[in-house]
Amino acid sequence: MEKIVVSPSGGQDRSYSVLVGASLLDKGADWVKGLSGNRAFIVGDACMSASASRLAQVLKGANWKVERSLLPVSEKTKDYRKIFPLYAELIKKKMDRQSVIFALGGGVIGDISGFVAGTYLRGIRWVGVPSTLLAQVDSSIGGKTGVNHPLGKNLIGLFHQPSLVLCDTDLLKSLSERDRVSGFGEMVKCGLTFDKNFYEFLAEYQTNIVALESKYLDIAIVGTLRQKADVVRQDEYERTGLRQLLNFGHTMGHALETATEYRRYRHGEAVLWGIRLEMALSVIRGHLPEATYQSVANGLTQLVVPALPKDLSVKKLLSGLKRDKKVKDGKVNFILLQSVGKAIVDNAVEDSQIAEAWKMVLKGESKK
Repeated sequence: MEKIVVSPSGGQDRSYSVLVGASLLDKGADWVKGLSGNRAFIVGDACMSASASRLAQVLKGANWKVERSLLPVSEKTKDYRKIFPLYAELIKKKMDRQSVIFALGGGVIGDISGFVAGTYLRGIRWVGVPSTLLAQVDSSIGGKTGVNHPLGKNLIGLFHQPSLVLCDTDLLKSLSERDRVSGFGEMVKCGLTFDKNFYEFLAEYQTNIVALESKYLDIAIVGTLRQKADVVRQDEYERTGLRQLLNFGHTMGHALETATEYRRYRHGEAVLWGIRLEMALSVIRGHLPEATYQSVANGLTQLVVPALPKDLSVKKLLSGLKRDKKVKDGKVNFILLQSVGKAIVDNAVEDSQIAEAWKMVLKGESKK
């Protein structure tokens, strides 16, 4: 079992541990004792009832009282209008400020649970138990929680750090290849943004990682989490600009998700396309050598993801971009690359250049 300590920068000692390893749900003696309190409310993915029962048994064995609510999960579950029943359940079950919400599931469950924990009784503790590779390496740490509005993704939310995160790699065994590739997309983003050596490791062993071979998977998960923990330590609330760099691949990725109504792509799949589109923009804006773009793009083609919709209009893509959280004074703050491992902020990208990047990536795909 590996342990990463996250020490947020925003004042007070709110450090917490992220544990990575196999069978963590069954090793309650290793982590329950570090949690004060004795009342738990499990918010879980409805597909994970067996894991929810295992988690409940571990907590009950430590003399916790346990309630649970299992939800059918899709991106629609994050609609801000649909979370109120959770508050009603917490109230009816008499959950108080000493209670702890356990989020058992993927990123949707984590986002919802963290948001509800941060707003119920003005804030109670929560523990993340991410069950997808994407959630384990991305949304599990950093404290970003939120729900969607019909006009855009994650527009309503708050920073609310967990008290503990359990990345049990056994939970990944049931994932489809698409879900594994989706999680790998977030790993690649971190390597491209911060660490050339880590990116090269991911590129060399991407088949092994996607196949969940523990020798490579554990290194990839821990390496990604250490990078993100370091960013959160320095810039919890995105005030210095460092944490903003984690958005590489996400600006175009989110726009692509919005334009396709969240029906075509897993989140990490959209990020993989966003990476290619934003690297193309990096070339067009004069930041990145085209040879670097081509090298990375060629490597990413080994991953099977749904193709770009050739009939998608750039106008529709731009419409989604304008509703991005990173828009300031009508301009989108893009995270672009100068080289592998070195990212910059560019808020002077023109709509015509976005259209050019779209054509550049589509043209590259048509040649394969």
